[in-house]
Order: sequence, then structure tokens, then C-alpha cells
Amino acid sequence: MMAPVIHTGRVDGSPVRFFRSPHFPAPDLPWPDLPALLMALGLAEGDALHVLHKLQRDWPGLARRIPTAEGFAVAVPFFTARDLAQSLPLPPERFGQFMAEATNAMKAAASHLPSAQARSEWAMAACQFQHPAGGGDNGGGTAA
Repeated sequence: MMAPVIHTGRVDGSPVRFFRSPHFPAPDLPWPDLPALLMALGLAEGDALHVLHKLQRDWPGLARRIPTAEGFAVAVPFFTARDLAQSLPLPPERFGQFMAEATNAMKAAASHLPSAQARSEWAMAACQFQHPAGGGDNGGGTAA
């Protein structure tokens, strides 16, 4: 089954897709396409793939291969992506762009709810969600 992209943002001019969590309908933050994010943040493709392979080796099951209309993407929980991005020596504006796009993706992920109150409660619950397959605290912790 194809996974719909819930938001495509731009980080330093490069597209980064965000997907609905594979745990939906449980409240969860959107999952970004990790290789695309790492390259948008300034890593060369080979370095981004090295980080991905290390993550897959050290945290099996955390990254998910997601079928899309364009082929496959590899997405990770938001907190994993955030922690990896914070660990990179990059200009602060790139990290800020990622966080702004993650916020836009979160709004898209909660758009199915009928009221601002329901969306707010869903977002708060998403920030507390514990992933069954890895890492606690929403898969957080720098894994690479």
C-alpha cells in the first residue's frame, strides 16, 4: 500500500517529505524521509546513506521503508531525525527550516480532527507517544 506524503517541505531549497506515522491512528509526530533530510541539511549522499545504514544496524526496526508513488522512502520517527539533525555541524537556519517544516507536517497530520482543541490534544499526545519498536521517548536519542 502506498504511503501518502502528508507534507513536502523545503530545507535549504531541497524537498523533504513527511509521512503519517505507521502507528496511525495513534497520535504520533510525522516521520521525515531521513536520507532526503540529511542531504538537505548538507550531507553528501554517501554520508547520508552511511548514517542511515548505521542507524539501521544499531537500531533495527526504527527506520521504515515506505512505498510511495515515486518508489521507496526511508522514514524515521521525528525525534530521531531531530536528534540526528542537531548533531550535525550545520548553519542554524537549516535546522530552523527543518523544525518549521516539521511543524507544518504536524498541522497536516492533525488536519483530520474537527476542532483546534482536538488538534491541540492530539499534538500533545503525539509528543508523548512511545514507539513499540525502539528507543523509548518516541524513538529519540541520537542513534548514529
